[in-house]
Amino acid sequence: FQRITWENCSLRKWLNETFFYTAFSSEEQNHIISSTVTADRNPSYGTSPGNNTSDKVFLLSMIEVDKYFSSDEARICAPTDYAIAQGERKSYHNKKRTAAIKWWTRSPGLDPRHAIDVNELGSAVPFGTYVYSDETAVRPALWIDLESETKKKQEETEKTKAEAENQAVYQETLDEWCRLGEEAYDSSNYEEAANWFMKAAEKGYAEGQLNLGL
Repeated sequence: FQRITWENCSLRKWLNETFFYTAFSSEEQNHIISSTVTADRNPSYGTSPGNNTSDKVFLLSMIEVDKYFSSDEARICAPTDYAIAQGERKSYHNKKRTAAIKWWTRSPGLDPRHAIDVNELGSAVPFGTYVYSDETAVRPALWIDLESETKKKQEETEKTKAEAENQAVYQETLDEWCRLGEEAYDSSNYEEAANWFMKAAEKGYAEGQLNLGL
């Protein structure tokens, strides 16, 4: 029989190709990090997990499930509308009395023909489930680069602030030209006054145009 590991399973290929390009927009794809996915052994049986891989989308290993979920209750997974539409079976036999489904991990089970899954009660059996079973759902995992998004927003904020400051300086310059024009006019220096008003008017400044009678 074929030794099935995360490295060579068809689900890994589907998640990183069909699912990745269908589920996420181009902008979202840019924020998903390609990371090293470790080949974690079965904690109970020590079944060979194959080799590490580099993926954008993956399944959690049993070690990661224990790390990121604090209890069986926290592991309970509710089915999405899409999963239900695809025929995913659901159960209500859990403490929450809510719809729940079994979901795969990438950790091997008793042998390479099995993989550990988390049941509707949120618990996992190290023996695992036959990998060709169609009664277990997929719960994708991925890492997102939030730092680049934060940096992008910060740059946009700084750009907006700089533009506002430049606009303020520009406004002050136009006001100053009109003020100089008014001082020259009050001193009966009409030619100089006209020059100052003209500079402001050429920039589309209403006060300069008004003083020129435009």
